[in-house]
Amino acid sequence: MRVSSHPDLQDEVSEEIVVIIPFRGKLEELAAAVESVRLSTMQEFRILVIDDRPGEVSFPNFLQHDEYLRSHGQGLSKVIELSKLHIQEKYVALLAGDDLISPSRLQLQFEEIQKLSSEICLSGMRKFSSVHKEIEMLTGIPKIKTFTKMWLLLGAYGADGTIFMTSDFYRDKYVLDPSDSYSDWTLALANYPMEIAYVAEDLVFYRQHANQTTRNQRNSFLESGVYPAWSKVYEKFFGSNPSIEVFLILGAPWFRKKIQSKNIRESRFYSAQILSRFRSEGFTPAEINSVESLIIRRYLFRASPRNIISIISILYSLEINHPFSRLILEASKVAKAAILQRDIKPRTVKV
Repeated sequence: MRVSSHPDLQDEVSEEIVVIIPFRGKLEELAAAVESVRLSTMQEFRILVIDDRPGEVSFPNFLQHDEYLRSHGQGLSKVIELSKLHIQEKYVALLAGDDLISPSRLQLQFEEIQKLSSEICLSGMRKFSSVHKEIEMLTGIPKIKTFTKMWLLLGAYGADGTIFMTSDFYRDKYVLDPSDSYSDWTLALANYPMEIAYVAEDLVFYRQHANQTTRNQRNSFLESGVYPAWSKVYEKFFGSNPSIEVFLILGAPWFRKKIQSKNIRESRFYSAQILSRFRSEGFTPAEINSVESLIIRRYLFRASPRNIISIISILYSLEINHPFSRLILEASKVAKAAILQRDIKPRTVKV
């Protein structure tokens, strides 16, 4: 029996957490992921690796037999559904088979989700590769203390990989689109509760490598369930559906597409409502600054000589202070991140 090292949790955590690790990569990456879980300060948990490699594969000798399931190449959405048949614990933590967690992740998220009686708890995350120890996210790093639906509308980049949730939420609401499993954060938006527990520390470490799907395959984004799901969430909040072009401005900056000035102007309506909600909900100036910086980056990814005047005009109309100088500042940050990620090619879509 494994026991928590935290004295206040001795009687609470008996077999309450299962760490589910979907896997379809290299065994050495999985071994490192599993080892990071076993180093957790909270010792009472169960590991469940679901091996989705097709064909005949060898059993990972660093796992116990009750820690391992085969799914025979069914895809991530079906892997998630299969895992739901094999859990009895109260809480579920997800971890990609090529990522790592900090020793304190399970304990901190367990404490926070109980404190707020929330269904899910997110945390910060950090990217690194074999070349660079740390990589700044091209979309910026959230600085607000609590994730809200309004923040997730701007893109839960990194949030999806840190989800710690109740098993009821996992079974009933964590459902992926079979046509695009990587749209999980978008599809989950409609089910996220208004209050989301959040640990403002980097608890998950995202490892970039050459074999990742998003690195070497074109994502069939518009043919998948991402845009329809995102549109439904926006309809719920604003009573209208933005065009795909506006979505690409506000929600998916890594997709390269030339955006015309008329689309920039259309996006002002949604950007203004997002900022209005944040400004009216008591966030600190530093937190508002973080949101404004993220919106600036969204536009920055669409900037070209043809629309830069329209972008600056929109930023002024959104009452963002010193938009021109902040645009230059954010451009330098993105350039730095792009240099560190120079071997990563942005995905391309046609509209």
